[in-house]
Amino acid sequence: MKRFMEKAGYPLVLLVSGLLVFGVVAAFGHISIDDPAYVFNNPYLSNPLSGHIIKLLFKPYANMVRPLDSLVYLAEFRLWGFSPAGYHLVNLLLHITNSILVFVMLGYFIKERSYRFLAALIFLLHPVQAETAAWISEQKSTLSTLFLLLAMTAYIRFRQEHWRTGLLLTFLCFVAGLLVKPNIVIFPVLLVWYDFLYTDQSLVKNIAEKYYFWLLSLATGVLYLHFVHKTGFTTASGGGSLHTQVLTTITTFAGIAQYPLAIVFPFYIHLVAYPDHPVTRVLSPQFLSSAFLLMTIFLLTYAAYRKGHKTLVFFIGWYYLNFMFASGLIPMAYQGAARYLYIPLIGPAVVFVLGIRWLARSLPSEGMPGVSGQEGIRGRTAWGSILARAGIAGALILMLGSFVAIDRVSIRAWRDDLTFWKYQVWSQPENGRDRAFLADTLAGNHDIVAAEDQARMAAALSPDDPVVWSRIFSVYYSAGMYDAAQSTLEHLHSVLLQNYGPVDPEEIPDSGTGYDVRNYYFLLYSSSADLSYRTSRFAAAVQFGTRALALQPGNEHVFALTADSLLQEHKPGDVLRLARAFIRLQPGAWTGYLMEALAFEQMSDPQDALPAFDEAIARCRNSQRRQFMILKRQEMADRLKHQ
Repeated sequence: MKRFMEKAGYPLVLLVSGLLVFGVVAAFGHISIDDPAYVFNNPYLSNPLSGHIIKLLFKPYANMVRPLDSLVYLAEFRLWGFSPAGYHLVNLLLHITNSILVFVMLGYFIKERSYRFLAALIFLLHPVQAETAAWISEQKSTLSTLFLLLAMTAYIRFRQEHWRTGLLLTFLCFVAGLLVKPNIVIFPVLLVWYDFLYTDQSLVKNIAEKYYFWLLSLATGVLYLHFVHKTGFTTASGGGSLHTQVLTTITTFAGIAQYPLAIVFPFYIHLVAYPDHPVTRVLSPQFLSSAFLLMTIFLLTYAAYRKGHKTLVFFIGWYYLNFMFASGLIPMAYQGAARYLYIPLIGPAVVFVLGIRWLARSLPSEGMPGVSGQEGIRGRTAWGSILARAGIAGALILMLGSFVAIDRVSIRAWRDDLTFWKYQVWSQPENGRDRAFLADTLAGNHDIVAAEDQARMAAALSPDDPVVWSRIFSVYYSAGMYDAAQSTLEHLHSVLLQNYGPVDPEEIPDSGTGYDVRNYYFLLYSSSADLSYRTSRFAAAVQFGTRALALQPGNEHVFALTADSLLQEHKPGDVLRLARAFIRLQPGAWTGYLMEALAFEQMSDPQDALPAFDEAIARCRNSQRRQFMILKRQEMADRLKHQ
């Protein structure tokens, strides 16, 4: 038992700690950001057959292709379908497993298990990890980190123990991690950094012998930038005039500097971050204090390197090298979100633990309390050492306790959409887009008065943001205020013309991100079709719905209202053509077969309608809709029998 606890005791404590602090996420729902697209509204998960599995694995979404991550989601969907609890638990267990792997990997750097455990515990419980632990869509980060840590551990064992299989395992884990998310593309630089510090080979040989890692990283980077260019994804370091690039560079370095401050003082962390004005960021107290902290870190690194503290230097480098992908120096999402610190945090955790170990070792430990003479001096020294060690232990307990307290507050923000967007507005009150999402969520919860207030503030804060106006439309539409909704759509159209000029959205490639010209126009056309259908203007609904389907042919909702509008216009032939085209795109969707059946019914052809009804009933999972179709089919079968 004692031997078991020596080997498994610390990992077991990490497992229990993670479940106690973050286990509440199993009772949470999913969030409207990314979770629907990745899982809950993803047609390729619910219908992986008929070529959909190929699209699931290789169709770029949000400027990245993540085949291995998609396969894991597919397996999870087969286990628990649309229940969020299973996805939350898998993501949480991946996070806990990563903390255990940190403990294992540090065994090659730090001998004392207690210090390795402390670093792993900081990685597990630090408040910047709450976002990753509580968000279903962050499974890509926890899973890619799992493979990164396995690869790094295998390589270190290969170097220190001459374990030949370790090199092959390193490469395979690196490939698997890239198939999850390309954020670990910097891994070959980590290997060079390790060999530079811990081996005697020349730097040229060090770099050259890892050519297959470099080639894989280069290929991944080229594909990634290709998808960025193809999809038009918003980047943190995009082009523009020289003046714009200078301001963007200032913003980038301001963001890089502010992340260390978020690690030291994790009390005000945005869940979804948007870039501030560069000058505002540079002149802010957060940036100035962060810049001072950054300069201190660089001086510490130089001094540690001169004195031969290899482990300290390696993990400072770990932080900055792993942070490069999210720094904004290469195309990536907006800065400021805590999730980008997930892998880099291992570096500061180890640096902190090394500082604690140095402090503890610098305290005298010999001598017992005496009564007089030299023995008394040694006694007083020992008592001072005991008090100092108690103070260090108390400070660590206080720090970890504050981590847990902040985690509990941060995690609760992910309970549901309403709580999430309220927290966002509280943390970023000047962001119009957050207020627009909050207004839409409030309207969905039938709090129309509060929704209108937030919508007005969102419009005042972000008058030229198409996303804001699309959400304001949703507020008025769900409240039944159709005149205000129509005015909102007209304003959305004028905003699109003002921002992009007269364009043909069908000629613009689809990014899949939801934040480009093509998708803005899809929002306009689909919303106009919705409103026209709701107000019984079926000809206009067909017109707008057809435009929307030209931009997103596989959109089930737009197809359904367009086809039903054609039925209302008594055009079953058009419905039949539209339904068959949709079935070719979405063979697993029941709506295509239902509209085909209704078209045959309107054409007085029940003989062909019955098989279409059977197909729709077999694919529909909604019990009420299934019952409706069963009754409809029975009526048609009875009618055919009487004929």
